[in-house]
Amino acid sequence: AGAQVYADGTFEFPAVPPGSYYVNAQTPGAAQQRLTARVPVDVGNGDINNVSLRLQPPLPLSGVLTIDSTQPNIRLGSLRLTFTPSEAGSGGLGRNGQTQLNTQINDDGTFQATLAADTYLVEAGGMPDGYYLESVKLAGREMPDTTLDLNYGGGQVQVVLAPTAGDITGTVLNSHGDPATSVQVTAVPISGSLRK
Repeated sequence: AGAQVYADGTFEFPAVPPGSYYVNAQTPGAAQQRLTARVPVDVGNGDINNVSLRLQPPLPLSGVLTIDSTQPNIRLGSLRLTFTPSEAGSGGLGRNGQTQLNTQINDDGTFQATLAADTYLVEAGGMPDGYYLESVKLAGREMPDTTLDLNYGGGQVQVVLAPTAGDITGTVLNSHGDPATSVQVTAVPISGSLRK
């Protein structure tokens, strides 16, 4: 639902059912220029008053991509990073209006990006077989499940790839012990992480 913002900056959402919500605000314009704000709100059986949102400009990020190997067999400039909002907002955009952003990597592994304050899934593209995204760090802190959380500010981003992805092989048998055909086999990470 949307709410009108009046000249004094106030807004109101009438008759909101109980539950957990994010209240988002954003100025018009291109995603990488607009000001955004977001706060979580838990609605119980009463009114929620004096919710305050402070608009912020997009965050310029700088980072470096490295390989966790003594003999990396990969040209860093051929890779790219994709930042995708982890939770969708209105119109298929991220909660703060950011769409998916692809960033090219320089030959020395450095990269630049400008992102709204939101949470992003980080994926690496162009990797040779056997490589995977091992870790993402923001200002020295490791981000869980390679998710980049910019809700509390930006900083130097470090992305690490590793060439040690393993293969899983096996056989599917039917109830009689014979090879089964036309069966789909899926590997699902127990931890919920998509990186391994």
